[in-house]
Amino acid sequence: MKLERLRRQLQETEDGLIKGQRELIEAHRELQECAQERDRQRKDALDLRRLMGDETREKEAIQASNQELRAFIKRAESDNSSLRRAVEEREQKVAASEECKRSMHQEATARRSSMREMEKSRLQARRDVQELRRQVKVLEGENGRQKQELRELQGRVCQEEQKEEEARHEAFNLKQRVLECEAGREAALNEVSGLRELVC
Repeated sequence: MKLERLRRQLQETEDGLIKGQRELIEAHRELQECAQERDRQRKDALDLRRLMGDETREKEAIQASNQELRAFIKRAESDNSSLRRAVEEREQKVAASEECKRSMHQEATARRSSMREMEKSRLQARRDVQELRRQVKVLEGENGRQKQELRELQGRVCQEEQKEEEARHEAFNLKQRVLECEAGREAALNEVSGLRELVC
């Protein structure tokens, strides 16, 4: 019964180990996706910085050619306002990207910590499995020893039963011999009595 319970525990531990390995693989995949998303955000930020540099240079060109573009000053100011709004929007996007990157970094850190804990659990589960296997071997050896002892006891019981049967048979023979001796003694006594009567 204890052996069967240990085997079930061994199976449950191995199932837990397989589940932990699957979760570890999934965590690795999610971490890789996070790294890819971080790289994409970094590329977007670089593109945004280059765009901002282009916009700055365009603004300087507008200022340099201000004398020639007085007729279009209102439109240029309108364009400039649009550019400022675009820059603000891009800056907001950059800030959101940085916030996302920080969040992803925190999540990646949490994932790494979780993976370390999972690895510890997996190692502990492996040690538990090894200990259970050792206990199973010990119990199997003990079971084999007990079976051997049982066979030896059964052999001894058979021998004792055989000896008891032989003893009964010998006792029966002895009783028969006693009865025969008593019958012989009775016959001898009768013969002696008959001789005495003849003598008298």
